[in-house]
Amino acid sequence: MVCPQCSAELPENSTQCPACRFLLRQTEESTRVTRPSLQNPSKTSGTIVDRVPSRGVSAKLPEGHAPPSRSEAPSPSELPLTPEQQQFLRKLHFHRVHVTYLIIAINLLLFALLEWNGGSRNSNVLIEFGARFTPLIREGQYWRLLTNIFLHAGYLHILFNMYGLFNLGAVLERLYGSTRFLFLYLCSGIAGSAVSWLATESLSVGASGAVFGVAGVMVVYGFKHKHTIPREMASAFGKGALPFIALNLYLGFSHPQIDNYAHIGGLLAGMLLSALMNPAEASSALDSAPKSGFSWANLAMQAASIAVLVYGASSAVKNYWPQRQGHQAEALFREGTQRLHEGKFDQAVSEFCKAIAINSGDARFHLSLGAAHFSLGETEKAIAEYEQSLKLKPDAAETYVNLAIAWKRKGSEDKAVTAYRQAIRLKPDLLPAYFDLGTLYLNAKHDSAAVELFQALLKAKPAAESHLLIGQACLNTGRDDLALNSFRQAVDLKPDMAEARFFLGNALLRKNQRKDATESYRQALHLDANFGAARGMLSRIFAQNSMEYLKSGRWDDAQAEISELFKIDPANAEGHLLLGTVFTNKRQFADAVGEYEKFLKIAPNSPNAAKVRLEVERLRKMRG
Repeated sequence: MVCPQCSAELPENSTQCPACRFLLRQTEESTRVTRPSLQNPSKTSGTIVDRVPSRGVSAKLPEGHAPPSRSEAPSPSELPLTPEQQQFLRKLHFHRVHVTYLIIAINLLLFALLEWNGGSRNSNVLIEFGARFTPLIREGQYWRLLTNIFLHAGYLHILFNMYGLFNLGAVLERLYGSTRFLFLYLCSGIAGSAVSWLATESLSVGASGAVFGVAGVMVVYGFKHKHTIPREMASAFGKGALPFIALNLYLGFSHPQIDNYAHIGGLLAGMLLSALMNPAEASSALDSAPKSGFSWANLAMQAASIAVLVYGASSAVKNYWPQRQGHQAEALFREGTQRLHEGKFDQAVSEFCKAIAINSGDARFHLSLGAAHFSLGETEKAIAEYEQSLKLKPDAAETYVNLAIAWKRKGSEDKAVTAYRQAIRLKPDLLPAYFDLGTLYLNAKHDSAAVELFQALLKAKPAAESHLLIGQACLNTGRDDLALNSFRQAVDLKPDMAEARFFLGNALLRKNQRKDATESYRQALHLDANFGAARGMLSRIFAQNSMEYLKSGRWDDAQAEISELFKIDPANAEGHLLLGTVFTNKRQFADAVGEYEKFLKIAPNSPNAAKVRLEVERLRKMRG
């Protein structure tokens, strides 16, 4: 049983064609519509059809059967369709969908593999399988612009994308044909990935860029081929698709973790390609799939799609194992670094050796292994690892500093000096190298070499930090006057540098200028309230002052110094002990007992605790 207008196969007892919605009026004697005889089209085997003549088949009405009145006229949705609209519906009804379902199957398979290999939300696993990761693409792995559109992070991510692809992709594949649809899908996905790559540095996966490209095709199709779409389906195309797109773009901008750049890139690419490309045409009413005949354009699209897919798949497979091994080595390296920071040097050595066994070409691994050996006192092994690291990365100035320190520990000062100078040559503003080398010169009494080095430092980096470093080197080697001058220059260049004022205080204290040192420490603490070293030096000075006043019997001056001490350190145990001594000498025994008890509460295990307890008992007896 076939439709007399579009020749589509009809179910039993049909009153309307499901393809073109042509109305079939049936007589009481007949319950089926058959294909008209080619020999005598005016005679139909017992079937009389009330319709507009089509394909040379004449229409007859039974005797006594009047034409329908105006009141019985069909609604606009029931009117016969134009040939273009009939072709549109034939494509939707009869063109089989292959590519869309194949893409969904590939996405689901890869998602299962992601979950099996460590989780679809694991960044390392995603990178191994081909996620878009900007640093790797910059290294030449451009195939990731394709492979990432087949990967998804999490169940909701793949659920929403595959649902959208299932609904939109199936429609467009029927309209455009499998070849053109695949070309549109891949180009939209790659374009979205490219825009995202240029705009962001983050890792990204997902088919949403390609799905937005499919939505963009539906927008342009609705405007470009409006006359071919039946009225009741028009809302899914053209401007009817815009609210869906706008809502999803808004959601993308509302959630930072959504890669909206890929959405926009895919959408624009799909719209552009749809404007340039026409849907496939059906060659006849009986065709079940759109055809465009042989054309170089179709052949080019097929070749391009296959070439891109083969390139992406082969590159992903080729890079999977090296990438996975690299991530295993990185995991071992991170574990070793953690053990190194925890002071578990033997375990750190073990983890670094495992990482090097997987990837011996990473300079960081050898550098860290050398640091672990150095911490264990294995200087020769440390030197060997540092030198291996420099072979792999000869421009690493910091590695030369580590090598110089190792040579210095071994007693080879000449080799240490050579390593320091190489570090400075590679990085002229590397302060630790200047500090260590300058200290080495000063300890060896090579003052002229040290001065020359420090002048080079000030030329390379004329900043407060440079003067601070020079002052520290001079202070550590007993050049107090040079140190004092350098610290003052650092303070002049950067008055709000708490560290410079602290070291200036140290230099002043070394010169027995206690009052000026106290003021410098106060300024450092004012600039940085959490500067524990400055707080400690002030506490020490106030305690020393109060003890000197106690020895000379100046109780009130001693009490004043202790009050200053408590302003910066209220829980200072030594202060309470000294204040208790002041009150004892002033015969204020009750106050003395209170201060001693505070001391015992703060420092119950102090070496002076036993004596203080005896003194408390003695004072209580005197009060009694």
